[in-house]
Amino acid sequence: MPSFLASWPEVARRCSVPLDAVEPRLRSGSLQLQFLDVVNAAETLHRALHADPTEYPFAERVRKGLEQSEIKFTARERRTVRDAVRFTEVPLERRLLALAEGLGPDVCAWLFAGAVRPWAFVTARLRNVLSHGFAASDGVHEEPGALAGALRLTEAVITLRLLTEAGLPSGADLLTRLERHRGLRSLSKQTVADWHALAHRINPDQWALPDPGPQHALGDAEALEVETDPTILAPPA
Repeated sequence: MPSFLASWPEVARRCSVPLDAVEPRLRSGSLQLQFLDVVNAAETLHRALHADPTEYPFAERVRKGLEQSEIKFTARERRTVRDAVRFTEVPLERRLLALAEGLGPDVCAWLFAGAVRPWAFVTARLRNVLSHGFAASDGVHEEPGALAGALRLTEAVITLRLLTEAGLPSGADLLTRLERHRGLRSLSKQTVADWHALAHRINPDQWALPDPGPQHALGDAEALEVETDPTILAPPA
């Protein structure tokens, strides 16, 4: 596919960090470090592919609140607070969800089996707990299955977004390619983690406990062996 081959070098240059995070290689470091590298790369990819908001309503409300406060703040202090709030107004969970949904509803449904929203919530929570040292009594961040599942699905999302950004056809054609990819097919048809149940454990008020159903959970060792090598998806030279 000439258009893909022509576009790929520019995509690889513009998204070099996410590409490096998912390139097949001998992995080193703990599962936690691998997970952090990949999720941080996904955040980088979102910033590269998705424009930042043009308006930040909550940040502006905070700024106006500071102006009207009995405590006097300088203009520079108000801008500093506003900019800090802007940085968090698009949280990681929303960035992950946008990356996944950017693949289209059919591919997203195939890959996540209806659990894309709880996956984004749990993955963002795991990254923030591990990266920033937040206290988390739910213990989800200590479960290898949750970390492995979040790692592999995030790798898959990065890989597919890079390829479609370079021009790989989406829709039915992409689904056909996905069905031929052993690693991605394993992720879609087997469950390394129950995202709904994990989300409920983290925040039961936000996430209702789903009805129990039959599922095949990959063991930790098997989950870690699932590969997302993108080369099988790429069009032939």
